[in-house]
Amino acid sequence: MNAKSFLVILLFLFWSLGSGWYYVSEIKKVYPVSDSVEEEEPAISFEVSGATPIVSDKFDEFNQRLLSRLGDSNTLKITGLYSFDEINSTNFENLGLARAVAVQKMLEVIGIDQVTIAAEQIDLPIETKRLEGVSFHIFVRNEIYEETEFGAVIKGIDSTQDQMDPKLDAYLTYIAIEKKDKVIDVIGHTDSTGNEGENFHLGLQNANRVREALIAKGVPAENVSANSKGQSEPIADNTTEEGRSKNRRIELLIN
Repeated sequence: MNAKSFLVILLFLFWSLGSGWYYVSEIKKVYPVSDSVEEEEPAISFEVSGATPIVSDKFDEFNQRLLSRLGDSNTLKITGLYSFDEINSTNFENLGLARAVAVQKMLEVIGIDQVTIAAEQIDLPIETKRLEGVSFHIFVRNEIYEETEFGAVIKGIDSTQDQMDPKLDAYLTYIAIEKKDKVIDVIGHTDSTGNEGENFHLGLQNANRVREALIAKGVPAENVSANSKGQSEPIADNTTEEGRSKNRRIELLIN
């Protein structure tokens, strides 16, 4: 290999690395790779068998980060963690729910009220004296998509458009990276404009576009399917433009 060929190969490698870094950076700007809120030193913890939150000196910083990530439209899920080995002396069904509710009340004081709660049983390491006791996840909601417990709802996709919205494209890239080993069912929905048969095919066309995008981004084809419900499952009033807009959607069910 002569010096000129070596230089060309070297320049190509630098260009590839730079392009990859730029693309990942752009994805993170639009959709952070993780919206879970994690702390090296827990801002909130609990004594074993306790339901009263213990806050550290990280708590104020944690609150500010939480507020900035939530914004006005996103939803926070607080999951209370508990072990079968713990003693539940509260009036709640389990310590997980008691812990989640206690943290919810703390966050209401600083204005965080778009909250759902849940409980999850965990294995408690031997000789544990204190545990985090809660986990947090932010469900993103914007004009393009809305995350749900079961996956996501994509709003107003139009398969006739040549270019996919950059936010949606970045979100599908996130799904392809984080959920590629999951089973994803893409379901197209329409409003009631037109006839039932045409709307079924339109819903399927829209679902297939999302499926093909996920496959192109690395999701195995056998892990993602496309289906249509057409106009059969409206979630809003089809007699108004606002209602029809809500009904034109794609659901991602991720298992």
